[in-house]
Amino acid sequence: HIAGADAVYSIGGAQAIAGLAYGTETITRVQKIVGPGNKWVTAAKAEVRGDVEIDFLAGPSEVVVVADETGDPELVAAELVAQAEHDSNASVVAVTDDEDTADAVAAAVDDQINAREREAVIREGLANDASGILHARSMSEAILFTEAYAPEHLSIIADDDESILERIESAGSVFLGPNTPVAAGDYASGTNHVLPTNGGARVTGGLSVETFLRSTTVQRLSREGLAELGGTIATLADAEGLEAHAESVRTRLDEETD
Repeated sequence: HIAGADAVYSIGGAQAIAGLAYGTETITRVQKIVGPGNKWVTAAKAEVRGDVEIDFLAGPSEVVVVADETGDPELVAAELVAQAEHDSNASVVAVTDDEDTADAVAAAVDDQINAREREAVIREGLANDASGILHARSMSEAILFTEAYAPEHLSIIADDDESILERIESAGSVFLGPNTPVAAGDYASGTNHVLPTNGGARVTGGLSVETFLRSTTVQRLSREGLAELGGTIATLADAEGLEAHAESVRTRLDEETD
């Protein structure tokens, strides 16, 4: 009600995407479809893209946890296990410049898995080729890896977390410090949690109010302003062979001369 929604449909799956994109007897066709879904929903969004605008195509969930020697291995492991709980195709990665921390995280992950209800899914997610615990030769190397990865979720559990963040430009949503689990963004801290995956954070941010806004440019030139720009406009138009463009300026300037 606050957002101004005037209709709610209780539908789901690929067929819901088709209904929203093209309309049915009971569903009004929309202009934009946004939000997450399973692989069938994502495939449907890819199919209708062009007929209707979408936000982006999101794949399996991702997290990268950057930790130094001060990072609590139990907390790092908890983030990996939590993200692996989503999907057996999830990508869960920890990267640290401290070998002892890497070993401790691996041990903590093993300890925590057994207590989780979705143990089988978690084990599959941790075992896939997109997941792992990495030991970088330096924090700079860990940061370079993270920037190249452009993760959907980035957790930084390190002594100087804000300094590390300043060196990373590509991430969907960032969670700083030991007391900021990714689950906070999922459920309560207020940030939108529809985020780009598969490196999409290099070129786009997450779903936000801006997704639903449009910008329109407006210009008004004074006679003096057009006279100031006229030469530039005409020169460029003539260079492109667009004579009528140039004449649309010259006509106005000639009228002023007359």
